[in-house]
Amino acid sequence: MTQLNVPEKNCQSLVQKASESDLKFRWSQEQDRHKFELYVLRWALGSRHIIPPAIKPKLFDGIEVLDINCGPGLWDGHPILDMAQDFVHSSFYLVDTHSLLPQYASVDTTPGEQRLNNFTFIAHDTLQEKCLPFESDKFDFIQQRLMSFVYKQQDWLVILKELQRVTKPGGCIQLIEVEIPPQNLGPQGEQWLALVEKVMKEKRDIDVRVTSQLDQMLSAAGLLDIQTKFVSVPIGSWGLDIGNLWRQNYELFFESAQSILVELMGMSHSEYKRKVDAMMDELNEYKPFSNIRLVWGRVPGDS
Repeated sequence: MTQLNVPEKNCQSLVQKASESDLKFRWSQEQDRHKFELYVLRWALGSRHIIPPAIKPKLFDGIEVLDINCGPGLWDGHPILDMAQDFVHSSFYLVDTHSLLPQYASVDTTPGEQRLNNFTFIAHDTLQEKCLPFESDKFDFIQQRLMSFVYKQQDWLVILKELQRVTKPGGCIQLIEVEIPPQNLGPQGEQWLALVEKVMKEKRDIDVRVTSQLDQMLSAAGLLDIQTKFVSVPIGSWGLDIGNLWRQNYELFFESAQSILVELMGMSHSEYKRKVDAMMDELNEYKPFSNIRLVWGRVPGDS
């Protein structure tokens, strides 16, 4: 496996630098949460590889793949490592876009004993930069996931246009996001998530409901043949093992985001914890669930 570092001077600034409060995410907790999240995504979608149907045979033949937001660290069993192991004729490039802790990120780029020759990690902050460090028309398939709490509203189209630029004509771009808020929350949960949604939009210009607009955004970016798929995942022990894992994912998210959200809300840490606990206490009574949405489309032209 190769690791590349991209000089920041090569790209223009896309958004303002993250504030000090952004740097307070607890990185180790985020890595644990990312493991839960990716495991549940694969379980819910019933596949080791979350890819559009037309892409799999091409992976066996050998194509160029870009993964956006590989997350805070890599580990044995990470989906992109599994793809690199299973599709040895294809080449995989990872760009870490989880930029809320850029100064504290410590990405393990040597998972396990096996070294992968078809796998390259590139340290590049897509949130802060206007361009990707690749030539145009390089990739056959690009996947990006779980950025609805990261990108500001104006960032989405700019970044999607950049993804389109580096995708070959006829290539495919896929987005994976979890719908916010979950369905069937209890009254405490609805009130709490409405407050989170309000403060993120007013103070950070982040629309957490962007998942419902992904197909429209891909169309606005110029993609064709857009398709969507979604699956529902229970939250809480009423959903048995997978529901408990998805509950843990939410708990870890709110623990990691606590320092940021209490500052944005002007709320004490004890009040924050009380509101999160009140939402969690309702889960088994109201049986909420999350919708996970996949959207993919084709870049114009022939591959």
